[in-house]
Amino acid sequence: MCGAVGMACGLEELSILFGWVVVSCVGSASHFLYKWLGCISFIELFVAVNESVWEHLKLLVWPLLCWWLVSLIWREFDDCLQGLVLSEIYSVCTMLAVYYTYMGISAYESLVIDILIFLLSVFTGLLVAETSQLFSRFCLSISAVLFFIGFVTLSLARPSLPLFFDKNHSTYGPVC
Repeated sequence: MCGAVGMACGLEELSILFGWVVVSCVGSASHFLYKWLGCISFIELFVAVNESVWEHLKLLVWPLLCWWLVSLIWREFDDCLQGLVLSEIYSVCTMLAVYYTYMGISAYESLVIDILIFLLSVFTGLLVAETSQLFSRFCLSISAVLFFIGFVTLSLARPSLPLFFDKNHSTYGPVC
């Protein structure tokens, strides 16, 4: 991270911090878009449509994709592809691992803790993406394609599993 007081932060540190703020704000705002836009069905893939854990993963996945697409303005394609794949995988895994560990230990739900888990997940994904060595373009491309195909497929055909269940509304589908 940034060095001693008065020393400038490097590009990686600024990218992590700026990306964290942007992705966190966009992700947080997208939590409410479905209802704000009148429950338009075509945006179901991109924003949370209920309070399930799966739907909250959308708050990470699509804003991170947008972040790395915008990053193409000042970065090389391979850097953005690596950043995309690593930040998506690490953010999603962090959110799931921390949330289910927390729920398994306490069974107490807290909006504040859920928000902190979201913020931690975004930060973790960006940190790993910025500090990892470059992988092969082929491996990253296949990983990105498989990740997004799987994500879209599971958003369209939600299985009857706890990950997809909205306890607040007792449903697996959209809530408007």
